[in-house]
Amino acid sequence: MKIKTILLMIIVLLSTGFLGVYAQHHEHMHGKHITKIIEEDKIKIVVDIMDHKAHEKMMEAMKMPMQHMKHNQNHHIMITLIDKDSGKMIEKAKIQVFLIDANNKKQTLKIHDMHHENMHHYGSHLKLKQSTKYKLNLIITIDNKKIDKTVEFQL
Repeated sequence: MKIKTILLMIIVLLSTGFLGVYAQHHEHMHGKHITKIIEEDKIKIVVDIMDHKAHEKMMEAMKMPMQHMKHNQNHHIMITLIDKDSGKMIEKAKIQVFLIDANNKKQTLKIHDMHHENMHHYGSHLKLKQSTKYKLNLIITIDNKKIDKTVEFQL
């Protein structure tokens, strides 16, 4: 009985494409990629921090030209804003991002508005050190409403 159940689950997973999605996700993880999700009222804020290798693989998968990082930059940050009611990406927001290191040194990141087909996010290249704790302070203004959130991560 257990074998039939396991086989049925495998068939269902294959037919829904779940295993294909898992394989793509696994391949994507060859580089370091951290995702943090914040929900505020009707807004979902998705923060992705990834090393150069993970960013390069993501860009290749979307068939987008790779923007070269400066020699002193080794990571990319993406901030995607999603309206939870409609599921659509929010494209008209003002956003400020401050990187705070383990010594509480605060750095303002230059954020770029990035578009490609159905993709929209705010992003920046930056230099991060391995095994260091960081905070990202996000100040987002959408329709005159200010959201001030901080996420913590460690490489």
